[in-house]
Amino acid sequence: MKKVISFTVVTLIVLQIITVLASWLVTAMMPELSWHSLLSSEGIRWFFGQFVRLQLSPLLLWLIIGSMAYGAFTGCGVTRLRRPLGYSDRLALRWSVITALIGIAVMTVLVALPHALLLSVTGDLFPSAFSRSLIPFICLQTIISSLTFGVLSGRLSDVFSCIVVVTRGIAKAAPLFLIEVLAMELYRSVEFILKSV
Repeated sequence: MKKVISFTVVTLIVLQIITVLASWLVTAMMPELSWHSLLSSEGIRWFFGQFVRLQLSPLLLWLIIGSMAYGAFTGCGVTRLRRPLGYSDRLALRWSVITALIGIAVMTVLVALPHALLLSVTGDLFPSAFSRSLIPFICLQTIISSLTFGVLSGRLSDVFSCIVVVTRGIAKAAPLFLIEVLAMELYRSVEFILKSV
């Protein structure tokens, strides 16, 4: 896994450098294409001035909350259950499932009733507020159910242990954040170069 991540990061950096140099060469050699150079004054202002805005994307948020859900699920102890289950594990598992079912029921009510709040203006599921919130909802529901299990089973004893479990997922996913930033910057750079073509 380390080699794959390292290769991906190096590849994205090399592709970004090639993109910058290629945009300069193409605009210098073929100005009739009306491409934009990343080494022009406009390109440099765009790169530095728009960097943060261009990184904002649903994918980044999904990666953050997805890694939090992964941390909560793997850290709450549910993946290490062994039979026969003790009383506290059975109780915690039962309440964890009940919590998940309540979340699913609430979401169902918000999309199934007439004039449901999460449907689009035309009454469709896709695209709608429901479709835009589906991945965050699944991740949040996973976090809530996992923490419910962890607290009721006694594996998570206080608020800080819950915070540690959730943020541990972010720490494990840290290389993916770097890949996402590099990939998004490469994509946005190509988009800038070709924006008027």
